[in-house]
This record gives sequence, C-alpha cells and structure tokens, in this order.
Amino acid sequence: METTARAPKANAHCEQVIGTLRREALDHLLILDGAHARHVLAAYLRP
Repeated sequence: METTARAPKANAHCEQVIGTLRREALDHLLILDGAHARHVLAAYLRP
C-alpha cells in the first residue's frame, strides 16, 4: 500500500490502528476463518 505525497503520515496512522486492533482484540482469540474475523472486528468496533 502506497500513500500519496499529500498524506505522508497516513501509512503510520494505519499501522497504529492495525497494531491496536491486534493487541486489544485479535491476540486474545483464535480466529477460525475470514467470516469469524469480520464478526470479531465488527463486535470490537461496536460502541
């Protein structure tokens, strides 16, 4: 994934969000397949 010249910090922001998701949600679960991953992420993002 490549970021544009106008948004050089976008990649760092995405990496930070993905790292947070992994540490807070995904590292504590055994994900069985893609559908399960989507369900877990949807539940994590729900308020």
